[in-house]
Amino acid sequence: MSITGSNNQFSCSPAINVATNTIIALGTVTRSGNAFTFSVGFVWKINGTIYQNNAPVTITVAEAATGFYRIDNAILNTSNSIELQQGLASDSVALQPVVPETAVLLTSWNISGPSVSDQTEPTVGATFVKKSFADYLISNVSGEETSIALDASGKTEIRLTNDQLESIASVDILSFSSATNPELPYPGKAYLIRNLTGNPITIIHDAALPPPNGQRPRIFAFSLKEATDLVVPNNEAVLFHWTNGFMVEIFRSWSEVDLSQKADLVAGKVPADQLPSYVDDVLEFTNLAALPTTGEASKIYVTLDTNKQYRWGGTAYVEIGTSNPFGVHILTKTISGNFYGNMIGLTTDNNISLVASNVYLFPFMPKNTLSIDNMYVNVATAGTSAIGKIAIYSELNGVPNSKLAETGDIAFSTVGVKTIPINFIFIEGVTYWLAYLSNVNCVLRALGSSSCPVISASDPLVSFNQAQFGYFQNSTSGFPNNINSSLLVRTSSGSVKTIFKAL
Repeated sequence: MSITGSNNQFSCSPAINVATNTIIALGTVTRSGNAFTFSVGFVWKINGTIYQNNAPVTITVAEAATGFYRIDNAILNTSNSIELQQGLASDSVALQPVVPETAVLLTSWNISGPSVSDQTEPTVGATFVKKSFADYLISNVSGEETSIALDASGKTEIRLTNDQLESIASVDILSFSSATNPELPYPGKAYLIRNLTGNPITIIHDAALPPPNGQRPRIFAFSLKEATDLVVPNNEAVLFHWTNGFMVEIFRSWSEVDLSQKADLVAGKVPADQLPSYVDDVLEFTNLAALPTTGEASKIYVTLDTNKQYRWGGTAYVEIGTSNPFGVHILTKTISGNFYGNMIGLTTDNNISLVASNVYLFPFMPKNTLSIDNMYVNVATAGTSAIGKIAIYSELNGVPNSKLAETGDIAFSTVGVKTIPINFIFIEGVTYWLAYLSNVNCVLRALGSSSCPVISASDPLVSFNQAQFGYFQNSTSGFPNNINSSLLVRTSSGSVKTIFKAL
């Protein structure tokens, strides 16, 4: 995917000043999964000094937890590089992070749970861009199908306060011609419109707005998700991004779930006749052996000795809500055509024999959200001049996908526990893949369940712990950016190693 060009739809508008910080020229951007690679060729100016990236830069945009939203920026800095500026996750409206004074906004991404958007188009040229918006704009417009005047100084939050306002159809920049250093809207800029009128108001979708007097438009319409008018309740807000001359809806702060069919509560409990058929009966038994030989699909079975819950799966009882106290997610469902290594035992300590230039991957799901600054690995048998690394990959459809982080070199040439600095946040309930690589043969020590401490939210230690099934891939140039869904292990002659079999 390429982002090029220097078109500015406001190039004919008055009062556009030469910017101290601006983009001068663009390279190209290619996407692979959630990794975005910026080619050589980006040129920018900060405080009068020209900067450019002399090497490609790859930025990996992390997913958000389900039900959470985030906006991330790619910014151009004074180190001749492009860096990621990650926004704060929100379960309602995500706000774009403020760009530092000594940087230039290149592009941004909208993250909705596991979905990461393409990058926005950057603005090239001398458009003035203000870098901080500490205040909000109060708009006192009233009536029907009215227009909101954007703030020339660049405020991104607009608060509607007039109780006589019924609907809005557009925003305008009509006052910008008389302003000093106005900030014209640029692609990807966020605007938050908040309804504080005391009444619901309507935002009209795609109102017909012809340019005044044959000039370029200075009045702009809204583009809403359902392509229809949107009623905004009082005290709620809608986030828009400026895109192609439209205010495009990104998030809204309220849920439109219909609660008319909700269940009733009687003494704090839902009556049995309002429960779904598959949870209409809970039966208790002394232990697993006491369960009926053949169960019923509509019932839940509880064993009193362990307090575990089971369903009848047709041929056997299946535990509900299985919890692993060691924080490691064991993937037992294999993918047809892939090759796996049954590398680690479930209960006792064991060793992993690393063969040079082979990548070994194991699944990991934290029970709590963990913010770490170190990882640890125990070298059981050193390799002469051995150098290793650890990487973290995302998961897609049960297999390793995009590389999220990678450590520096680790000395596998001596035995013992190694401490490796790496800053990363593991999100509770999200599956990751820990990857190991060495340049020569060596042996790592893996911990069985009896040796694993419980991983808590306050514990920065993320040990390798236990994993039953792992992926295995040959690599001659370090960790790949993506692990293909079809993983084969081949010798120099091209044959598949028989010690790793499809399960």
